[in-house]
Amino acid sequence: MLFGASFHAVKCLSLGTLLLAVPAFVHGHDVDSFDFTVAVKRQNRHYDVVALEVPIVYNVYGDHDPNGLMFALKENEDALERYAHSFVSPDPLIPSAKAPRVELNPLVRPLVLRCNLHDTVTIVLENKIRKHPVGMHVALDGHDVKSDGSAVGRNPPSLAPPGGKYTYHWKCSHQGVFHIGDAGNLGGTENDTNLHGLFGALIVEPYGSRWTDPHTGEPIRDGLTADIHPPKPPGFENFKANFFDEEPELHHPTASFREHVTIFHDEPEIRFGRTLTESPCGPNKFVTNHAQINAKEEDAVHAINYRSEPLRNRQSDVFDRIKAGTLEVPVYGEEQHHSSWMHGDPGLVFFNYAGDPVKFRVVHGGVRETHVFHWHVHQWYAVDGKVDSPIIDSFSLSPQWATTFTALYGAGSRLKSIGDAIFHCHLYPHFTLGMWGIFRTFDTLQDGSLTYPNGKQILPLRVLPDRQAPPNPTLDRPGFPNFIAGKIHQKSPRVPWPTEMWGPIPEGSDFRPATEKEVNAMNRDPQPGSTFTLIPTPRQNFVDRGIPVREVARNISALNRNILFNRFGWHDPSGHLYQLEEEEFGDRNTPTPYDPFIMRSNKGDVLRNTLKNKFDTFIPGNAFDPPFPDCPAHPTEGEVGIHVHLVKFDVLVSDGASVGWNYLSGPRFGKFLIHRWWADEEFGHVFFHDHLFANFRQKKGLYALNLVQPFATWFANDNLNRPIVTGVQAAIKTREGDWYREVVQFVADFHPAFNRHGLPLNPPNFPGSDQDQGIMLVNYKSEPLRERIKEFRRKNNGRDPDPSILFSSDPFGDPSTTVYQSYPNDTIRLRIGQGSHEESHSFNAYGLRWHDLFTDPNSRLVQQQILGISKAFTKIVEPVYSPGDHMLYWRAIDDTWLGCWSLLRVHDKEVPNLPTLPSNPRPFAKQLPSQQKPDPKKHREYRVVAESRRIDYTEGFLGQNRIDPFGLIYRLEAYKEPGTTKWIEVKTDKDKNPEPLVIRAIEGEWITVWLTNNINPDLKAEPNRPEVPVDLRSYREVSPRVSIHADIVLFDTRVNDGTNVGKNGDQTVANGETRAFTWFADQFYGSPILLQDQADFRNHRHHGLIGALLVEKEGWIPSTWYGAEATLTRTFDAPQFHDQDLRFQATGGAMGFHPSLEDDEIFEMDEHVVMLQDVQLPIF
Repeated sequence: MLFGASFHAVKCLSLGTLLLAVPAFVHGHDVDSFDFTVAVKRQNRHYDVVALEVPIVYNVYGDHDPNGLMFALKENEDALERYAHSFVSPDPLIPSAKAPRVELNPLVRPLVLRCNLHDTVTIVLENKIRKHPVGMHVALDGHDVKSDGSAVGRNPPSLAPPGGKYTYHWKCSHQGVFHIGDAGNLGGTENDTNLHGLFGALIVEPYGSRWTDPHTGEPIRDGLTADIHPPKPPGFENFKANFFDEEPELHHPTASFREHVTIFHDEPEIRFGRTLTESPCGPNKFVTNHAQINAKEEDAVHAINYRSEPLRNRQSDVFDRIKAGTLEVPVYGEEQHHSSWMHGDPGLVFFNYAGDPVKFRVVHGGVRETHVFHWHVHQWYAVDGKVDSPIIDSFSLSPQWATTFTALYGAGSRLKSIGDAIFHCHLYPHFTLGMWGIFRTFDTLQDGSLTYPNGKQILPLRVLPDRQAPPNPTLDRPGFPNFIAGKIHQKSPRVPWPTEMWGPIPEGSDFRPATEKEVNAMNRDPQPGSTFTLIPTPRQNFVDRGIPVREVARNISALNRNILFNRFGWHDPSGHLYQLEEEEFGDRNTPTPYDPFIMRSNKGDVLRNTLKNKFDTFIPGNAFDPPFPDCPAHPTEGEVGIHVHLVKFDVLVSDGASVGWNYLSGPRFGKFLIHRWWADEEFGHVFFHDHLFANFRQKKGLYALNLVQPFATWFANDNLNRPIVTGVQAAIKTREGDWYREVVQFVADFHPAFNRHGLPLNPPNFPGSDQDQGIMLVNYKSEPLRERIKEFRRKNNGRDPDPSILFSSDPFGDPSTTVYQSYPNDTIRLRIGQGSHEESHSFNAYGLRWHDLFTDPNSRLVQQQILGISKAFTKIVEPVYSPGDHMLYWRAIDDTWLGCWSLLRVHDKEVPNLPTLPSNPRPFAKQLPSQQKPDPKKHREYRVVAESRRIDYTEGFLGQNRIDPFGLIYRLEAYKEPGTTKWIEVKTDKDKNPEPLVIRAIEGEWITVWLTNNINPDLKAEPNRPEVPVDLRSYREVSPRVSIHADIVLFDTRVNDGTNVGKNGDQTVANGETRAFTWFADQFYGSPILLQDQADFRNHRHHGLIGALLVEKEGWIPSTWYGAEATLTRTFDAPQFHDQDLRFQATGGAMGFHPSLEDDEIFEMDEHVVMLQDVQLPIF
């Protein structure tokens, strides 16, 4: 029976599991009674909101914050206050095996308010928090400062005092989701409001929409999930697509959709609700990885929507069952962290039917950490609604950011993959501390009468009004998850093999015989690795949008190797990696250099991947990790997976994971499984990795990329004489006959490492700790500057090298990292990604640039990209770079110090072993813009002095006195305008606190900076300078030389880069000398251009030697050519700005935010420059 009909009786259907008899819905004022063809009128929506003190319980294990704070609707206040007053903290002394599960209160949730486009909102906030005045600040424009929810500058405070009220008026002028926070208290400590939960979101829905509860169909006023119903055309009921048909990539704008809100928040300190069980290996043992059983009474969680499922609690469940002897097969812990068979469902589950249109509203409610949101199986456009932006499935979130992801093809993606798809923060310490939930996709109708395998009710789920209902469950076809042959409180079941369809189970595989119900649930064309999707994976020669499918077989081995990172002997004796079986090399004991596994395929390929688990069954413990397994009483079957991003696959059997009620889709030691992936788009970069023991293995190197090229390309080595499939560099030929060079940069952090003598490098305090640890790598390699310094000392009688030469190949030779090669005018595709483990990283390529979105040649030009784990990007480098050595550079100080830098060597003549690309046979015939002489009529010049200056960062604000006595600045002395010979002096007050250098130019101009070095020549490292991992504390050298480097603009990298790198000449300025740096601003870039010193990467920038170049649009003249503020005046015939995309494509580095000016009467615009700087010691 469909929900569209009326229910007047109690329904109960027996499907062989415990079922509940629940009253079905009675037709009334709900989704069945609305006329969806009539738009809801524009209105002012009134919400009475109260800020409350309410204990927050994060999971059924009783982890809780007794000092929780939350916004709630006034209508829920009484229920919440009764809950708060009656709340009794769970007893942390009760053993885990005896402690009862804690019931989670559904009203304890972040506040999510809604309005429709063009509505207005009035909020009356009542503050019942005793210690703090509280505000509600929404990150949305259009409201008066009196409705800002803050106390800032000279604005009147807009906070509600304790016991008081305040009224806010907001305009809903843009669709999307917007963060709500207490801007009266922006701290991130235990004494502040944010850490305890005081945040929420406002969602602006499509104009005229209705919002209903997905389970009851009733209208709602708030909530983390909702069904959203935009106005529909008449007769929409007659055009419902077949439930088993393929969905459009993007559903029609009038289609109803499921809306799921995830609000990430980090590190509230919680109290345990039970005593966790000790390891069966004995007291004070730690389980690989990060599940400390001997935990403190108070600890932290990472949470979504006030829900968190840390590994430590579920690990304790496993230990209880090991000690009770109830486990039928070995379970270690991490491989079953997300299993509902073992532990039951987490506290955060979203419900859908296959193909339902879905929008994820993702908000970072915290103020501390960066997170990377990843959603298995599903994909979305990087810029919502922009169909020429890249397709992605993970996204980096900074504090208080909010965004919308519209699932392509709806729930289950293109193949309608049913089952449980996990969404989570991809930073593994955060993931392990509970930052995950489940997105559940059903294939049968759920009316509330069915149960899960553990007897818990499956909540009813209303069918969206413009969609066909799924089939009813039957005894033979009960639907997910009740066809899966698993056992409660046991390891998730293994992947089934239908012997009557496919023949005997392959010898050595880890399949098991399928049951009758499992066979009945399979799709119309089941294949190994793709069995239960409602739409089968296409076969060989199936034509998809004009592209024939090609089936490609790959045999992939997961194995251990002793990975050598550099010529200095740094290595990991227990490295984990993937290799093609036919390309396996090396042995377990000999330190050997390896590259990460980079394989290639074409758009349209279906990859049949056979994964073989060749790992050692025992990994000895060391300073970083305990043994694996840690004792005979705690054995493991050592499953391994290849969880893949972006491509289409069956989440039940090819997820490389064990999530919810799904199968465990990874082979045990010595066995293999088959995974099937469909690369139906030119994704460019597809990340994959182990998802079963990710915390233990991924930081050791178990990550990879599948580079999906355009259809029908051919892959060759750089010599063009051998076809290849794998490798970190290649030459690629397209079917049109064009060629490009492919360069891969794969960064990682927390990798365990030992020096040549076997001593650990940057170990944690104890094995298995969550501390920052190990080293950073790029392509399993590094060229640590510490070792270059030590090598220089050995060769020069103990003398220290000047920091300005540390990247130069003259004294040290080329780095151990990959040295890529190219010729001028070659097309280069950069593939950059992050394989592990927690940190964010910033990739830079000096003298190169690319359009931010590789799918959109009109997106902004950049040369920098910020990454978090699982993030990967394709960048098509513009062929305007000069000959010379270009530094590929991970610019965060820890990364650089530890050796994450490489060279792209662009030759100025043909060299052996590097044939020219057939599509660029004469690479030196075309003169590059950077090699041309400046036109005097378009040549702007600046005289700049680098000098030592005391910098006061607070200028006495609120009595603070934070001064850098070792400050360095660029000071502008004079400038000369194009076509003139007169230098215009710039007067500066040396008694005034300095500001960073800001200079300006017009697009199409050449800029020369004449840099004079007047810094103190006797500088030494300050006391207690900021440390870096694997520091060399005896190295106190500070360079007396300076330079200036500019991003984005064009220049000859051999003379104007400002960096002494590779085989380029010296580009720094000695003390008392002056040197010219010349750049060409060939176009309007939209963003400020970072200027920085490269003579001493560790000292000079840190102390202030930074600046910015602003290239203005032609016809917009600044009121001043220097300084952080200016007024731009438009000449009569200059074009207006039409660069609104710039506001949405910012991904790190410098950003420009410009209005889209359609009004031809606008002739003036103010410009403000904000430069952020990390300032640590020695500020006093």
